[in-house]
Order: sequence, then C-alpha cells, then structure tokens
Amino acid sequence: LTVALEQQTATSEILRVISSSQTDVQPVFDTIVRSAVRLCDGLFSALYQFDGELLHDVAHHNYTPEALEAEHRVFPARPSRALGSGRAILERAVVHIPDVELDPEYQHQALSRAIGCRSGLWVPMLREGAPIGVINVERAEPGPFSDDQIELLKTFADQAVIAIENVRLFKELEARNRDLTVALEQQTATSEILRVISSSPTDVVPVFETVARSAVRLCGALFSAVWTFDGELMHLSAEH
Repeated sequence: LTVALEQQTATSEILRVISSSQTDVQPVFDTIVRSAVRLCDGLFSALYQFDGELLHDVAHHNYTPEALEAEHRVFPARPSRALGSGRAILERAVVHIPDVELDPEYQHQALSRAIGCRSGLWVPMLREGAPIGVINVERAEPGPFSDDQIELLKTFADQAVIAIENVRLFKELEARNRDLTVALEQQTATSEILRVISSSPTDVVPVFETVARSAVRLCGALFSAVWTFDGELMHLSAEH
C-alpha cells in the first residue's frame, strides 16, 4: 500500500507539473527522472529525446560531473543495439539488461563504468507508435527490475509523451492565435484606409497619412513614409 501510494503521488505530481508547464517540457522531464530513481530503487536516471536521427540527453538525475562528461562524449548518438537507449528506439519496446557487463550486444561498458551502472531499464516514449524518446533508470549492482517497476516506468514514458504533445499543441494554438490577431489587425487597417478614401474624395493626404501610420503599427516598424512620383521627381507626401 505504501509503494502504491508513493507511485500514485509521483504520477499525480508529474501531471501537476505538466499542467503548469504548458510551454516548457524541461520541468516535466526533470520531475520524471527524479521520480524514476526514487520509485524504481535506482541510482541514476536519464531521459533522451529522439529527433528521428539522433538521441539527445535532455534530462538526468544523480550523475556525477565525470559521468556527465562521459555521457556527452557518446550523445547525441544514432540508435544502435550497442546502447540500451538505442535498442529501445529500434525495437520500440522495453529493454531490460540485468547486467551490462554480460550483455553480448552492449558495447559501451566505458560509459556504464563512468556512470557506475551495472543494470538498466530503458523504456521508449512512443507517439502513435513512433519513438520520440527513451526513459532510463540504472543501478550500481546487477539484477533485474520488478514487473511493477517496469510498468511504472512505462507510465512515466506515457506522461512524458503527454507533456511533449501538450507543449506542441499549446505552441501551435499560440501561433494560430497570433496569426488570427495579425489578420484581424490587417483587416481593420484595410477597412480604415478604405473608410478614409471614401471620406476624402478630393484629398489624398489623409489616405497617405493613414497608410503610413498603419504601416508602422502592422509591420513592427519605427518610421514610415509615402512618396509620390510625378514622372521626374519623388515628393514626400506623408510620414509617420
């Protein structure tokens, strides 16, 4: 019951961070790696994002400066079976290595030794079946992770995907709203210029002045001017 309560509290905390971090996934990633270490009896944890070509280390917990230096010599990295994270991307499935020293395909023992890792669990982050990242938790001693710990890390992976999607959709909505606002401002300015044209049938200066003012406001500029050309010379007709 105590373990179940701790897991429920952790997942609730991650969801709370997701709801309060609509424009930035980093606080969510940092919360996930801390929770993964605590609830999976791990010593280290890391989270990687996959851009379609390379894996990038974007969050980690409890790494020493020496471990981070070794990590940065390997990542960004292309997914391969030589790394647990790469294997999780390629297989789109959980990778569980009870002892990296005995795994025949694992080829980064130098990295594992720098981190202090002997056993590891890597869970892919999948969006509509496509891998977009990996969550990893590691221990200093060899041995398997429990089924409950594997399921918990899969839940964390799902929450990381939710956070990424949440930020992406929020930024898209912001961009769409900005576009709508700009379009409305442009339409309003055009209507204003047409109104001035209709009310100044014998004088173009008010139209030119309205155009200059609107140009500054809608183009994010500081100055604007309208010149007319009589066939030989240019004449300043309005400025703002």
